Amino acid sequence: MNINNLSEQPIELNSQEFVVGDMVVVNELDHNEIFEVFGFYYSTPKRLFVKSVCGKQLALPVQFFRSASIAELEAKRRLSAEELARAEVS
Repeated sequence: MNINNLSEQPIELNSQEFVVGDMVVVNELDHNEIFEVFGFYYSTPKRLFVKSVCGKQLALPVQFFRSASIAELEAKRRLSAEELARAEVS
């Protein structure tokens, strides 16, 4: 990897490598909160332990999560696909 040009490095979308402290959202389920990763359970499949600001805690397989976007962090909630698209162009 050329560390002089980090912006040119390929980005793996929905990478399943999260670390404690990452802010994530749950894909497709009825959870609109932003969650913070606070732990892992190394089973098959690997599970993330996450908590929201209001105290809700979840433990779901890692594939249910994706990193929260900047727009979602600013809105303090998960955005719909349409809202995300609008946020990208504004």
